[in-house]
Amino acid sequence: MNRILILSAACALGLSACATRAPSDAQLTQLLRRDGAAATDANAPLDAAAVSCLRVWSDDAELAKDLPTGARGDDAKNKCRLRLDGWLADATRNPEKFAFKEVSAPPVVRRAVALLAAHAPAATSDPGEPPAALTNALRAPEPVRGGPVDQFGSAGFDLKRAEDLCQQAQQLAAAQGPESSLRRFANYCGRSLRQLRASMKTFSNRGGNLEQMDRLGGEARKLADVAEQALAEAQQK
Repeated sequence: MNRILILSAACALGLSACATRAPSDAQLTQLLRRDGAAATDANAPLDAAAVSCLRVWSDDAELAKDLPTGARGDDAKNKCRLRLDGWLADATRNPEKFAFKEVSAPPVVRRAVALLAAHAPAATSDPGEPPAALTNALRAPEPVRGGPVDQFGSAGFDLKRAEDLCQQAQQLAAAQGPESSLRRFANYCGRSLRQLRASMKTFSNRGGNLEQMDRLGGEARKLADVAEQALAEAQQK
């Protein structure tokens, strides 16, 4: 009888072994790593949306308190749960077959949050600088003006994360010269996010389908990842 069957039998008998099973940091990293990261990379960057999903499902008010309201809605919760269920069923991510209940337990989620910060991508040369044609305006960055994102479903969470990171970039860029890569990125992300928010609002008001909103959410997610890398580089200088 293998380890999984033994644990299942213990749970069925009401023994305590099943209650103490939790992934290690290495196993959490393997499960929650970003797409494209190697399964064997012990320092792989974690997927921020996946970690946020676990925060929502942890039923821990402290873990979920900083998340946007839209991320805590039933639609967003169910959608992110489906994504994580797919990862849990993937043997390359979850060879030990941890269950969702085990990885969404508050102590495990707190470690996932810590690993997300600890495994943030290292700065590289101009890691997320967009093409020069998109960043030729060297004026002071216009502030990102956010607003309610509940109506955008799970895409609203991606938009809010991108807006928060872009605001951080703008604040840091304010002290830098007009030709700094961070300042140019701050201009770019501000314009892009205003356009994304306007598009999401249009689709939402017109009853746009989930595929359209998902595409916009994916664009916001990519922009957030670039902002995260740009901030990491600027803060190390």
